[in-house]
Amino acid sequence: RAWWADTGEPVRPGEWASARAVRSGQTVRDQLMKIERFDGTFAFVLNSAAPILDANERIAGSAVAIQDITALRNAEEAFRLSEMQLKLFVEYAPAAIAMFDREMRYLNVSRRWREIFNLGERELTGASHYEILPDIPPEWKESHRRALAGEVLAIEADRFRRADGSVLWLHRKLRPWHDAAGAVGGIVIFLEDITERVRAEQALREAHNRAVWLARFPDENPIPVMRASADGVILYCNPASVKNRDWACSVGDPLSGPVRPLVALAMESGEELQREVKMGTGFYAITLVPFTNETYVNIYGHPITKRKLAEEASRKSEERLKRAQEIAHLGSWELDLIDNRLSWSDEAYRIFGLQPHEFAATYEAFLERVHPDDREAVDAAYSASLRENRDSYEIEHRVICKHTGEVRNVHERCHHYRDESGRIIRSVGMVHDITGRKQAEDTLRERTRQLEDANSELESFSYSVSHDLRTPLRAIDGFTRMILKKHADKFDEDATGMFEVIRDNARKMGQLIDDLLAFSRLSRVQLSTVTLDVGGLIGEVWEELRALNPDRRLSLKIAEILPGRGDRGLIKQVLVNLLSNAIKFTGQREEALIEAGCENNSDEIIYYIRDNGAGFDMHYCGKLFGVFQRLHSAGDFEGTGVGLAIAKRIINRHGGKIWAEGKVDKGATFYFTLPIV
Repeated sequence: RAWWADTGEPVRPGEWASARAVRSGQTVRDQLMKIERFDGTFAFVLNSAAPILDANERIAGSAVAIQDITALRNAEEAFRLSEMQLKLFVEYAPAAIAMFDREMRYLNVSRRWREIFNLGERELTGASHYEILPDIPPEWKESHRRALAGEVLAIEADRFRRADGSVLWLHRKLRPWHDAAGAVGGIVIFLEDITERVRAEQALREAHNRAVWLARFPDENPIPVMRASADGVILYCNPASVKNRDWACSVGDPLSGPVRPLVALAMESGEELQREVKMGTGFYAITLVPFTNETYVNIYGHPITKRKLAEEASRKSEERLKRAQEIAHLGSWELDLIDNRLSWSDEAYRIFGLQPHEFAATYEAFLERVHPDDREAVDAAYSASLRENRDSYEIEHRVICKHTGEVRNVHERCHHYRDESGRIIRSVGMVHDITGRKQAEDTLRERTRQLEDANSELESFSYSVSHDLRTPLRAIDGFTRMILKKHADKFDEDATGMFEVIRDNARKMGQLIDDLLAFSRLSRVQLSTVTLDVGGLIGEVWEELRALNPDRRLSLKIAEILPGRGDRGLIKQVLVNLLSNAIKFTGQREEALIEAGCENNSDEIIYYIRDNGAGFDMHYCGKLFGVFQRLHSAGDFEGTGVGLAIAKRIINRHGGKIWAEGKVDKGATFYFTLPIV
């Protein structure tokens, strides 16, 4: 079998060099193929063929030549791979590296080099180093010439001012590279940014010079300086130690506090001693320099109270953060993308079920702890956030604790940080253990399913009970009516009254059954939410109810009422129940004064119905909205005790609240809320 080397497509019979030579009469040269040998191995070959002519100049066949170029091909591939690896190595090396030809044109450059010189992502290959950085000092150019001449150079510290005015200190190494013939092909330059080190050394030198000067002139030293004898008696104290309340020393006084035992320790060892001690209300870094031959010790006290307080505040802050993370099951982490170093907080280790010594502190080690079914999605989410240059991302996934095998659910949120060129170099994130929440959600779903099943069974039971109870009720009412109709002359007035009581209670029982069914159906009614003219709906219900009570003096005052959102039919039922109650419980008033209005409460509207009726005792308000719960006797006010329970269920299904306020014989106010339009 054979395949074209450039496309990988199989070579068809008519495409072989021999077939084409016979068909065209022309020589076919150097077909590059990949072939499978009889032993199963593969090789790259150049396939050529020329036509063979017989005595009559007709094509009689072809001569075929096959050249095995596998070794050459492999060498070319190895060279290409090596070149690619070198390019990747240089580009992503943590050091600043650049490779140039003899004309100082860029051949390759690392990202760190771009960062040092603020070169961004511009294309550098083939560009002149001196055009890219026109402000290169003459001594740098001279070092380039020397390296191109074959010299290896190392410059310890060079000062370089960037285009933005900032100053860098760089350690430079220059080395020539040679071509195949051994000639210098260009140079490679290695840079190390030592700016911070140089600044630290300068600061150290300045501090040393100041310390030397102050040691020579202790009276001018702003920090406490003293000299004490071997037995701890003060021989000298500068003005700063006299004025400082923490020290307040005088010549001839014995040393006090924690310094005195340090004098004996320094004299015994004969070496300089440094300690941090508390003197009075402050903290000091004490340096004791013994002069054993002279039997005295020089003492220098540098104040470090601010540092100590800052350290203590930092420690307490870290402790509070650690405690807060433990309480909230919230861990933190940070990933340095330059050197792939990952750090976790203590709570992050707890969430993943690991100890610090068990963790390799790399991104790959983190992925190993992610649940296998979630690992690909987690890696894809993080990689996509880097690839798409997003500021942040978040994801929920599972992790497996190493020792127990416990599966935990976590919610991760990550934020990326960039360098001056805009490249993402660091990721900081929070990991929240939401296992408890997930378990609660699962429990809630199961409980909801059980409640739905129970509701379904209850509805079926309600319909069954309704059917089973209605039949005997109809029989009781029907036979009682027949007895009164056919045998009325046989009963006196008391007996007839008893039969009417039987019929009246049968009707009440029927009403109870109807109310119970209406209450149970509410859980199955599909809401059709629209914008409601609640004021208009109140007026509509009022006219219907007033027509049913022509003998009553009824007065309704409707304030300005805002529209709300809800199911028109169900909200009308709420208003019917509340206004019916208002009319019913004002039955003992000469005139029923009823008021309807609303209050705007930012994200919801509070509607109310107020009356001047019998009111109620607030101690029993918890019973108002229960099924068959009554605060007044049926003899005083008729009803089944289901109306308010129905109203409560309707308002609850709208996501609202319903409650009441009242006083005995002072009327009542019923409130309910609906979403604002």
